Amino acid sequence: MTKPARDGDFVVVDRNGIVENRHEVHAAVLDCSGKVLYVLGNPSHLTLIRSAAKPVQALAVLETGALEKYGFNDEDLALMCASHNGEERHISRARGMLAKAQNKEGDLRCGGHAAIMPEMNKS
Repeated sequence: MTKPARDGDFVVVDRNGIVENRHEVHAAVLDCSGKVLYVLGNPSHLTLIRSAAKPVQALAVLETGALEKYGFNDEDLALMCASHNGEERHISRARGMLAKAQNKEGDLRCGGHAAIMPEMNKS
């Protein structure tokens, strides 16, 4: 069983008592006027949210009606929210999503990288 627990300015995740991850926390809670109510760690610490933002970004697809407009299905939505290794099944789904929205790979403005697990692309 995985169990997260707070330990000082860290979140510690363990599996059956063996520490799997220890994540440093930097956060601030503000009220609607911007007044700082609570601070943990260094709230000015710069970091990249990377994959943590994907579900929030996918929310825009739901809220704008793009899911229905372009005929995206649950599997497409799952890929929007997911981190993946660039396996062929992910690439195929992403290309299908681009086609549904009448776009091409060249329309994308994000950088790519080689698959983390290239052996998964062999059929």
